[in-house]
Amino acid sequence: MSASALAVADAEHRADGIQLRERLIVALDVPDEASATALVGKLGDSVSFYKIGLQLLFGGGLKVAEKLIRKGHKVFLDSKICDIDETVEKAV
Repeated sequence: MSASALAVADAEHRADGIQLRERLIVALDVPDEASATALVGKLGDSVSFYKIGLQLLFGGGLKVAEKLIRKGHKVFLDSKICDIDETVEKAV
């Protein structure tokens, strides 16, 4: 999508008031802060909403969340422990 098309889409709202670009949530399912920071850097301004999962929470995820929020991003902390076995194993 071109920058101008993204701007138009950004201005559009559905009935629930959520901007279209905020409907994309990128999962930072990586093991540590450095990996998350690198991924966020690659994505740049194309993403405004991130999910930080259990694995990253134990690898500096709260610090990552704080940095993202300071830059104006939205963050969802997904800290449930009744999850896919592999996710819980990686977090532990």
